[in-house]
Amino acid sequence: MTGHSKVYTASLVAGCATRLRLAVVDGGMRFSSYLLSRLAGELGLPARTLLRQTHLSRSFTAFQTEAVITDRLPTFLERQPCGLVLLLAPLQTYYDDQITPHEAENSLRRSLAALKTLSTQQPVLIADAEIANPLDEKAHLFEVMRTTADVVWQVQPSPSGYTISEQRSIWDVTTKPSPLSLTGTG
Repeated sequence: MTGHSKVYTASLVAGCATRLRLAVVDGGMRFSSYLLSRLAGELGLPARTLLRQTHLSRSFTAFQTEAVITDRLPTFLERQPCGLVLLLAPLQTYYDDQITPHEAENSLRRSLAALKTLSTQQPVLIADAEIANPLDEKAHLFEVMRTTADVVWQVQPSPSGYTISEQRSIWDVTTKPSPLSLTGTG
């Protein structure tokens, strides 16, 4: 899920609407328990229930993000099955000056490979807005992440609020239907 900065709110709404346990990895301080409580009320759920079934891990560096995705998350999911894995702003940690462009790309590719494997077992939703001025050497990272996705949802402002449109990058026999697809297409 990408586009306007409301992508983080939209992804939390989508996650909460499933009414399933959520495993949230937050790389950009985008998670808000206050928003979750408000969403619970709008969905007719007790806020406590929704907060209890939401498991949060925050990462502050690219290496922490990679460790959470490749090691800690799979281990956690074995102990605590969740209906959806939600990543909020994972690229924020890769855009940091403290990691070289080469290290950032390699770490991101390892993380995306782990998420691709994980997505064969359960839905994974990545929410990130493209930043305006990344370092030139890291400008391609967003596209690396975007092209790895089976389905891309684009969040854009509209006269009535926001619209979400579905985009697919590759149409071939290997494309599988996304469990989160708006259209159910393959």
